[in-house]
Amino acid sequence: MVGLDESENSIKNFQFVLAPSTTPATDVLLMEIDPRYKSLKVGDRVEISPESYAITNQIAKRLHADGGAGLLIDYGRDEIPGDSLRGIRKHAFTDPLEQLGESDLSADVDFTILKKACIDLVQTSGPITQSMFLQSMGIGARANMLLQKANSEQRKDIAAAYERLVGPESMGTAYKFLALTPLDTDVPYPFQAGSGEKDSA
Repeated sequence: MVGLDESENSIKNFQFVLAPSTTPATDVLLMEIDPRYKSLKVGDRVEISPESYAITNQIAKRLHADGGAGLLIDYGRDEIPGDSLRGIRKHAFTDPLEQLGESDLSADVDFTILKKACIDLVQTSGPITQSMFLQSMGIGARANMLLQKANSEQRKDIAAAYERLVGPESMGTAYKFLALTPLDTDVPYPFQAGSGEKDSA
């Protein structure tokens, strides 16, 4: 939980504190929905998002009832996040409890819990990295087409944009893609084995 920090040396005025007892999130998510949490030990730190589970479950129910497909895109991992909460201000990471109201708050997505929200409703494929998805969808061929008609300055911009989207040190492996499709259908092409560049995540 978040509590006041009234110590003289504090520049944040807030601090993270332990809840006095279990919370609805820990009672339901940690113990009933996901068995991964049962192996946790005292002192382990994890992040959970009941809202993410609930929203994904609503999307899956809608797709199951009405048809269609979904594509979830965010940065995260296919495992329990441990300590990813951060503030983002002026394109840089900051302490999430500093400059409240002036920074965006962000945390990694736990794609495993999102997949659990879809069980018996829709088929899930992935997550795969943004690099794999875009390579499967032909970003390399598109970049080459643009390069053929570009001048030297435009070529630099195209190369920089390409690297930002697919490079392992930028968005290429940080962002993940998860597909939701009707049950008993083929895996969507970008998520099929061998359809894109080898995952380097």
